[in-house]
Amino acid sequence: MIMRQDLPPAAMAVCALALLAAPAAMAQAKLQAAPLPADDIVTAADANAAAYARAALAQSDAAPVPTPSRSAPVLSYGDLNALDRPIAFQLATATVSISGLVDAVWAHDLNRKYWVSGDDPGIAGAGQIEVARRLGNRWTVGVVYYGEYTSNGGLYNSACGSFCNTYAGGHKTYNGFVNGYVRTSWGTLYGGNVGNLVRNDTRRRPGYGETVLAYDDFLGQLSRWGGGYQVRQGPASFDAVVDQDGDFELGSSWHRPIIDHDIRLSARFRRSEVAIADGLGDLRSDGLGGVAEFTYGSSIYDLGSGFERLTGRGLELNRWYVSSGARTKLGTIGLSLEGHYGQIDGSSESAVSAGMAYNLGRGLSANLGINYSDANVVRNQITILKPNTHGANASLRYTF
Repeated sequence: MIMRQDLPPAAMAVCALALLAAPAAMAQAKLQAAPLPADDIVTAADANAAAYARAALAQSDAAPVPTPSRSAPVLSYGDLNALDRPIAFQLATATVSISGLVDAVWAHDLNRKYWVSGDDPGIAGAGQIEVARRLGNRWTVGVVYYGEYTSNGGLYNSACGSFCNTYAGGHKTYNGFVNGYVRTSWGTLYGGNVGNLVRNDTRRRPGYGETVLAYDDFLGQLSRWGGGYQVRQGPASFDAVVDQDGDFELGSSWHRPIIDHDIRLSARFRRSEVAIADGLGDLRSDGLGGVAEFTYGSSIYDLGSGFERLTGRGLELNRWYVSSGARTKLGTIGLSLEGHYGQIDGSSESAVSAGMAYNLGRGLSANLGINYSDANVVRNQITILKPNTHGANASLRYTF
């Protein structure tokens, strides 16, 4: 087609538009004559979307906190996060789920003069088994047993960190915890060893590797046996625990995404007892604390604070503290840094933890942690708080 040069400008513009539109019209005609396989296109798009979602979930470290609709983990927090799903199988009419970890740990006390003399190799492990059954009225009943073991009572590791000082009288090498629950549309009712129920739902997230930030909790602890209730309404959860001595803890957490971020706010109040180091009595503890957490991509930043009043044996002490941490995931490497500072009646307490976790394979990781803490609070010849640890830990961990 040859465009005549003597045409008016308007006619030339119309001819140019016709030339540009011709290929599109021809393509549309071909599509109408032989439509593309829409089902194949939809299937391919769905597959790509599913693959993308799986990859995003695998790289994300912003795992939600335990909720009433997900009973496991009930007893531990952050330590049974396996790369695989928990092992589950059917037993009669019940479902059995098993998860756990095994740590080959090497610990070194930085207070010792020589590195060789400071070596404390050992084995640490934690495991959880849950048996649950859904009833005809759509209630779910279940029982959970959680156990943790360290071959050396002096080992300081994340396997025992989830339950260190949770209740008075814990054993140095092995502790077992059990509870039963009934979950309905109105919430979940627990009975047994539930001292950490509120803390698990409202605490700061633990760091990577072999790290445990010392003093990052109230000094007062609940007793071993008790009952609890947990309910979720939209983005908010509410928790309550009462122990065998009548002490209690109340807490609430609000958690939801905002645009491309994720926000979690929590608060709790605990009335409990502090076991004095001399073993001659207890102090009454009333503690109030809160946590603010911000997640962006694969990084988590949080800030926690608390106030605790200690009374008894002629003492009236006020304790306050602030804890903060940052976690990030860089491919197969996780890094964390945490810090804590507080005062008890003018005497300071401080702690720092730095950790790293490197995923070697499915369920297998290498971990490193440095834990430092310093506090020495004595009043009326009563030891309220003493130094915890100055150590470096490394481990090879397998989770399932």
